[in-house]
Amino acid sequence: MTDPRQQTEEAHVSPAALESVLCTEELNRRPARPPDYETENRALVALAQALADSPRTILQTLTDTILAVFEAGSAGLSLLAKDEKNFFWPAVSGRWQAHVGGGTPRNFGPCGDVLDCNAPLLFKRVERRCPYLLAATPPAEECLLVPFYVEGKAVGTIWAIAHDERRKFDAEDLRQLESLGRFAAAAYQVTESLNIALEQRRAEHVLTQDSLQSRQAMERLNVELGASEEFNRSIIESSPDCIKVLDLEGNLLSMHNGQELLGIEDIRPFLNKSWIAFWEGGDRQAAKAAVEAAAAG
Repeated sequence: MTDPRQQTEEAHVSPAALESVLCTEELNRRPARPPDYETENRALVALAQALADSPRTILQTLTDTILAVFEAGSAGLSLLAKDEKNFFWPAVSGRWQAHVGGGTPRNFGPCGDVLDCNAPLLFKRVERRCPYLLAATPPAEECLLVPFYVEGKAVGTIWAIAHDERRKFDAEDLRQLESLGRFAAAAYQVTESLNIALEQRRAEHVLTQDSLQSRQAMERLNVELGASEEFNRSIIESSPDCIKVLDLEGNLLSMHNGQELLGIEDIRPFLNKSWIAFWEGGDRQAAKAAVEAAAAG
């Protein structure tokens, strides 16, 4: 495991000023791509399934998803250590994957700059400012970082790296990475809950085996329920789409976004009513078939 911080003393290069490696304003100057909600929503759905199936590996799954969605050279997640002196990288994908477990100093590094500015930042050849990153090869031509928050406090960043000039990040990349940053916050809270539960189990080793197993089962259930609720809420809040939640009979339970587009001032009269009945003609048959297919799994 290689830690880029170990190279600080070996890299005898004068650090460049922050302004000289920032190019965040370029995101809006580059040719605009239309929002790719389909790709974004597919990624969020896949992450939701991964969180339910394997919450302990969700951070690595998240960076794998960033790598694929952004067609990047590397992707990763940085977490602020408890002492707030360093960031560590619990998950890295792509060409920098060998550096998983490494990190950067809080007071001198791109993640620290993002938290200090409290905003996403786009860096170009960031190793000119942070010579210790010379150990991470290939070099980062561009690096887009987004902070994520828990209860209003920034606790880390997610990032995507382009290793050559063929890949240029733009405003759509920023929008999607910010959306995945909201998922990162939910995933972080899930992993923290799992870690706390694990520490509690270790502290309770004096219990009898039967009692301990019962407690573990209850803790796992509570963590999974809490994680599911938190994640579902984060998915709904981060999606730009009009999301309607139905029961198995096709009745409308709730709706997020879209009331203005539909000309609805008060959604309450429509709740617990058949969503299928909102449609007419062939669309109603299609809606009915969609509900039946969903209910069948």
